[in-house]
Order: sequence, then structure tokens, then C-alpha cells
Amino acid sequence: MSTPKVVMILDKDLRLVMNKGSDDDVKLGDVYLVFELGDTLYDPDTFENLGQLELVKGRGKVIHVQEKVATLETIETEKITHRSSPNSFSRVLNPLAASGSSTEEIPKPFLYPKVGDLLKKISK
Repeated sequence: MSTPKVVMILDKDLRLVMNKGSDDDVKLGDVYLVFELGDTLYDPDTFENLGQLELVKGRGKVIHVQEKVATLETIETEKITHRSSPNSFSRVLNPLAASGSSTEEIPKPFLYPKVGDLLKKISK
């Protein structure tokens, strides 16, 4: 069986379509590593070929499966902080609100995904 690959990029790099589906035993909830191959590495002492470096672009979970394709959604997240802008009304009602902020976790896009990137199943 050939290595799964990215065939389409959706939603500002938050979802990807791969060229494997239920015909290839892909199931809802499967988790894949998305990567591209970098330079070939050699051991500095023995000069043995260590293979190519995997340049990781993220991890995604299968959210939809068809016979020949499946859709992955990023499972990486990043935290962003929202700072509230103080106004006189909020200072009167709540003096602490003037310096308040809130943190939110949002989905982190895959890192520069492209058609042809490789996928490796890492868990169910």
C-alpha cells in the first residue's frame, strides 16, 4: 500500500483531504502526522545513511471518511490572550476589569501544508 498523501487543503490550513479512505481501512478518529521529507542525514562517525528528516507540519484527526478519501482536521491548538480595553463604565462597576484579560484556545493551522505532503497514522 502506498503512503497516504495530502490531495487538497481546506479552511485556511485547518483541514486537509488525504488520498485514502474506507477502502484503505481509514476510520473516523484516526490520528495522522502530516509531514514532508527533508534532507538525507548521515551519521558523522560512521557515515551511515540515517534516512530523511521528517519535517512535521502538524497532527490531524479524521472527521469524515469516504471510500477513497478522508478529511482531517487539525488537533493542535494555540492560546491567545484578549486584553480588555478599559473604559470608565467598567472601572466604576469593576475596578479589576480595567486590567483584565482572557485566554482562549483556538485551532492551530497545519504549518504550510501542500498537496503531496505525507501522512503517517500515529493512533486511533
